[in-house]
Amino acid sequence: MDRGSPPGRRQNRRFENDRVIRSKLVHGTLTYGRTLAPLHITPLTQIQYRPHKIMRNTTKENHAMAISAALAAVSISCASLATAGTYDVTVSGDRMLLNNTPTKIIGLRCSNALVSDASKDQLINNLPVFKSYGINTVSVFVMGSRFGDVKGYNPDSSLNTTYSARLGEIIEAADAEGMIVLVGCLYWGTSAANDALGAWTQAHANQAVANTVQWLKNNNYHNVFVDPDNEGMANAKKGWNISQMIAAGHAVDNSYVIGYNDEAAPPANADVLLHFSPKDGTRPWIESEGSADNSGPQYYWGTYSKQSSFDNYVRIGRYTDAMKTHHYNRANSFIDGESGYMFASTWLQCGPNEGIGGPFMVPGGYANNESNWNQDPITEVLPDAGIVWWLEHIQSRYGAWAPPGGANTGTYKIIQKGSGHELALASDIQNNGNANAEPPSSADDHLWEKIDAGSGWFYLRNKKSGHYLNVSGANTGEDANIAQWATASGDHYAFREVADNGYVLLQIKHSLGYLDTIGGGAGTNAQQTLLISDRARWTSTAAGSYVKYAQKTTGLELALASDTQNNGNITVEASGSDADHYWTIENSGEGQWFYLKNQKSGQYLNVSGGNGAEDANIAQWPTAGNDHYKVRTIADGLHQLLEVKHSGLFIRSISGSNGSNVQQNSGVTDRARWTLVPQ
Repeated sequence: MDRGSPPGRRQNRRFENDRVIRSKLVHGTLTYGRTLAPLHITPLTQIQYRPHKIMRNTTKENHAMAISAALAAVSISCASLATAGTYDVTVSGDRMLLNNTPTKIIGLRCSNALVSDASKDQLINNLPVFKSYGINTVSVFVMGSRFGDVKGYNPDSSLNTTYSARLGEIIEAADAEGMIVLVGCLYWGTSAANDALGAWTQAHANQAVANTVQWLKNNNYHNVFVDPDNEGMANAKKGWNISQMIAAGHAVDNSYVIGYNDEAAPPANADVLLHFSPKDGTRPWIESEGSADNSGPQYYWGTYSKQSSFDNYVRIGRYTDAMKTHHYNRANSFIDGESGYMFASTWLQCGPNEGIGGPFMVPGGYANNESNWNQDPITEVLPDAGIVWWLEHIQSRYGAWAPPGGANTGTYKIIQKGSGHELALASDIQNNGNANAEPPSSADDHLWEKIDAGSGWFYLRNKKSGHYLNVSGANTGEDANIAQWATASGDHYAFREVADNGYVLLQIKHSLGYLDTIGGGAGTNAQQTLLISDRARWTSTAAGSYVKYAQKTTGLELALASDTQNNGNITVEASGSDADHYWTIENSGEGQWFYLKNQKSGQYLNVSGGNGAEDANIAQWPTAGNDHYKVRTIADGLHQLLEVKHSGLFIRSISGSNGSNVQQNSGVTDRARWTLVPQ
C-alpha cells in the first residue's frame, strides 16, 4: 500500500521555511505561536461509529477491528491548526519516505528523554551534533521506559500535558533539523508509570494511541511515526491486541505511519515493522532497538548491563571490542539491507533513579575502558563512557545527515581551509578537464550549483561550463583525479557534506573518499583521498603474552628495521615469526593508553623526538614515559586505529610496500576541509 500521498492531504500541508515556534500547553490550552481552543475529549460512551476503510485488508476480521478502533476514537476541536511542519514521514511499499524521498532510518533510542526538562533540553541541544554524525531519527516514549517512569498518560487515557509539552518541543526541534521522531506510546515493563493505570482495558489502550495520533495531528506534527506497544509488552502482560491499537490510530488519521513491534505475525494494518516483528518483505522493517546479539561475548542486555534482579543498569556506556564490532556489523546490515537501525544503549536510556545523572543525551567517549569492566562499583560512570565510537562509525560510512531538499540546492563558492583557495576549473568547458584550487575570483568557473541527487547526496555543476564534478573514470583509488563531465550519470558524481569542526568534508559516494587537492598551492589539481587509508588500519592477534599487528589489505606486520638500534625505524614487514614482529602491551597508568614494547629489542615504540607534526617518523627507544610513547586503539569496523596520545594522529606506513617506514598521520588535512559559501 502506497501511503506516500494521501488524497487531499499534501495539498493542505505545504512545506514552509518558517522556523517552527515551540509549543507549550498552559492550563489545558495549546499555544503554538497563537492560542488554540482547549482540548475537548469526548468520553468513550458518547462516541459514534463512523465507517473507516482498512486499506491493507478487507476481511471481516479487520472490519471488526475498524469498528473497535472507532469506539476508541476521540473528538478534539481546535480554533485553528498550528503552523505546518517542514518534514513528513510516509511509507511506500517496503520503503520509508521523508518528503517523498526514500530514506534509511539511522537513529538513537532516547526512550527516557521526557523524564525531565533537563533531559529534554539536553536532547534538543544535541540534535545538531547527532545530525552531524549521520543520525536522522530519535525515539521517545510517552509512557513508561524501564527505569524512567515517564507518566505520559492519565488514567482516562488523555495525554499528561507536562510530558506532551516536552515531546512537542523535541518534535519541533527535530523538524527544524530535518530529523524524525519515533513516538512510542506504551512501554508496559517494570516502570512505575503503570501504577495509576491498573484499571485500564483494551479500550483504554486503544484510546491512548488514538489520543496520541490526534495530538500529533492537531499540532501538525508529521516528521514522526508511531510505535503503539514497545516489544509487545502490553500485549504480553495485559493481553491487549496491538492491531486494535493501530486501527484506533488510523481511525483518527490514516496518513500517520504506525508500526508493529511484537514477535507474532504482523497484522495487515501495520505500516512499518519494528524490532521484534518478523519481516514480511512487503513493508519496511527497522531495527528500532539495536544492540548486540543475545549470545556470545558480544551480548549486551543481560547481566553485563543489568544487575541480577534486572532492576538497574550497570556498566553504563561501557563496551567491549566484541560488542563494538558486532554493533558496527549489525548497523551496516540493517541500514544497507533493510530500512534502518536505531542504536540502543544504557548510556542513552539510564534513568535518574540510577543515581548517576542520566540519561545522557550526548555522544560521550570511546568506552575504551577495558581494564575497568568489572571494577566496583560497576554503576560508576567512567570518564570515557559513551557512544561516540559508534557515531563516528556511522559518520565515516554514511556521512552527516542531509535531509531531502533544503540545503542540497543553491549556488556556492567552495573554499579550502588554510589556503583560502577556491574550487575552480583548469579548463572552462573541456570534457574531463581538471578541477583546481585557485586564488579567490569572481569568475563564473568559481561557482558551483548543488543539484539534489536524493538521500542527502548532490551533484556539483559548474556555472561557467555547465559540467559536473566527478572522479575521472569512476576510479576508487587514493589520489584519483577529479575532473568535469557534461552529464552526471553515476555515484562517482555524487557528493555529500560531512561535518568536521566548523568545516565540511565533501564525500564521494562511489568510493566514500573525499575531495582533496594534490598540494596546498594555487593551481594544484583536485583529487580524491581516502583519508584514513588501509595503511592505518590494523588487526591485532594475540600470541601468548605478545601481540602482532597486521595491516589491513597488505597483511604486512608492524616490525623493526634495525633490531636494537636506538631511534631505529619501525617498519611494516611480510608476515613472519621473528621476535621483532611481536609486541608487549604495557599499562601506562592512564586508562586506555598503553606502551608497545618490542619483544626482540626490548625497546618502546614512539614518535621520534616527540614531534607532533603530520608524517613524523615512528621509531624505538629504550625507555618510555612521555605522551609520545602512549598509544590507544580505536575501533574501526573490523580493524583498529592506533592513536598516539601527544599528537592525536594515527600510526600508518608511508606506503603499502614491504619494508616501508611507519609514521604518524591524521588521515585528513586542511586540503580536504572546505567551507561552502552561498552566492
